Amino acid sequence: MKKLLAAAAACFVLPLGAQAASVTVNLDPGTLFTTDAIGSFSTDGGDMDGMLVTGTFAGGGSETLTFNGTGGSAGSTGAGSFSLSLGSDSFNGIWSVDVSSGLLTSVLIQGSPGDTVFDIATNLAGGSTENSASGRTFTETSDLTGAIDVTYSNAVALTGDPAVGDLYESLFIDLSGLSGGGLTTTQTLAFRADTDNAAAGSSVVPAVPLPASFPLILAGLGALGLTRKRRKA
Repeated sequence: MKKLLAAAAACFVLPLGAQAASVTVNLDPGTLFTTDAIGSFSTDGGDMDGMLVTGTFAGGGSETLTFNGTGGSAGSTGAGSFSLSLGSDSFNGIWSVDVSSGLLTSVLIQGSPGDTVFDIATNLAGGSTENSASGRTFTETSDLTGAIDVTYSNAVALTGDPAVGDLYESLFIDLSGLSGGGLTTTQTLAFRADTDNAAAGSSVVPAVPLPASFPLILAGLGALGLTRKRRKA
């Protein structure tokens, strides 16, 4: 947990690969999510049905679409003012964001409705959650210019365990720093970002916090037990 908190306070500038834009990656533990187990670290588009994808446009308008896989190896949000698609599996494949109208300034992908989590490279985290294997942190692979600010938020942990720091529920991509103030209809944002799936029958849900009175209840039960022992003695 200390490693996670340390990572959350930091940001990373990643001048990797062929990307032209400057990419900054931030980690924000946010609201803790849990899942019983990670079932697959080779995730295709069809494995992520139900994810919510929200695009925000210059001027303040927004649109939320639902990710739908097609053919088990690709996915798209479908018709709209913008689209998100994935070719191949999420570790090796390329995500693409295209705009059909307007100037797109940000994209928020929420994995939990599709029982999906984002898995970053372990060298930026405190290790690897069981069965999540190696992750891949966001890297741009298109030829955009300017700056892209990326935030992974809402750390994900296995039920009953602390968060390791490699899994997150949401990915937010701020495109307002691109040349021109966002993504236009003549551009495509291409990027890599790894995802994992919850095990069959398991969901990715917000952790249920213990009531504030719970520690007091436990202390009271413990005191009651001591009293009973003394009476028996």
